[in-house]
Amino acid sequence: MALRKFFDHFNEGTFLVFLFEFLFLRTQFQRLFHYYSNARK
Repeated sequence: MALRKFFDHFNEGTFLVFLFEFLFLRTQFQRLFHYYSNARK
């Protein structure tokens, strides 16, 4: 269980915040990209 050991060393709170930020930024970027491509048509 190397992965389990890795997560134990990692701060769980920071990991959750990082994951949330990553997903949020990804959806924001995709929305912006769709809006931009639609405006250029």
